[in-house]
Amino acid sequence: MTVTRPEFIALTVGLALALFPALSNAAGEDDLKRQLVAAAQRSQDNEERVSRIEARLLEMSRQEAELSAALLGRRAAQTAALGALMRISRQPPQALIATPTAIDDTIRTSLLLGSTASRLGAEARDLGAALVELTALHRRIAAQRMELDEAAAGLADERARLEALYARAVARRGAVDEQQTMAAARAAREAENLQELLGKLSLEAPAAPREKPQGAAGTSEPSAPPADIVLAVDEDTAAPERPGSPISAARGSLPMPARGRLVGLFGDGENGVKSKGITIETRDDAQVITPYDGEVVYAGAYRGYGRLLIIDHGEGYHTLLAGFSRIDSVLGQWLLAGEPVGVMGRGLTGYKSLYVEFRHDGVAINPLPWLATVKQKADG
Repeated sequence: MTVTRPEFIALTVGLALALFPALSNAAGEDDLKRQLVAAAQRSQDNEERVSRIEARLLEMSRQEAELSAALLGRRAAQTAALGALMRISRQPPQALIATPTAIDDTIRTSLLLGSTASRLGAEARDLGAALVELTALHRRIAAQRMELDEAAAGLADERARLEALYARAVARRGAVDEQQTMAAARAAREAENLQELLGKLSLEAPAAPREKPQGAAGTSEPSAPPADIVLAVDEDTAAPERPGSPISAARGSLPMPARGRLVGLFGDGENGVKSKGITIETRDDAQVITPYDGEVVYAGAYRGYGRLLIIDHGEGYHTLLAGFSRIDSVLGQWLLAGEPVGVMGRGLTGYKSLYVEFRHDGVAINPLPWLATVKQKADG
């Protein structure tokens, strides 16, 4: 029997995977992580699209209310003026001559009526144009609502897909190191602040650092950091591969952990207490990702921060994320840049403000210079 070259290659690969199942598991783990990163990216893109459409609808609704109020006022004034003209028109010209009024007053009244009629004609034309504009605005609002429904459906589909991938990842995930978990919990109980917590976690870490899993590569995705605007990622910009590159080489290109409005800046504060991070106000159930490759060194509640996630990126750099409704990462887990790590809450009283800190050697640094600045792509 003759074996072709493709068949020989397939047989060789199959035999290798059968003899070395670890290779298959590693390849499957890497592929699953890449799927998680891609699904999280699509979910965040849909979140951003929905937010932009909602903002446009809000502005259109405001314009609709203003235009409707103006039209109502114009109609009332025009109705009153027309009523007055109709009452005057019932009085014949002969009656005006017989009226004991000076002839110049009569002439002025006639001129005034002519001018009023002319203005009423112009007002009627303006009113007609405004009605046409209002009708067109109603059509645009209806189109935007249809687009919003489509975007919301897409967001729901991506979130369902992401949840399914997360369930697969959990099923493949190994048992959490019990000793490491106990050490982290003890450090959290004893530490008075985040700097002290990082110091204790560093002391509790194994002497030999964990090696980066084979196939894990640092990536970065752009995000817009200016304050008081919607944080966005350029949909046309591909995330460049940085195999094995340190985080210090990625300064200025890291993605925002979540999409939303930047409502708190590094250094903000009152009464001498300044913020050591930034705060992002997100939409309901917003997806949170890690900005760079790293290992989870803490995942759990901590004092007034609520649910806290700390990721060690190496070189003394850490990302601290707090304010989750749910953390999807566990202690000791290796993360790829852009990999989902948790979700935000919903409603007025839910967890919808993500607090982000970057630290180097335990000292807080401004995260914004590390985040990519790109031009936001207009939707629609």
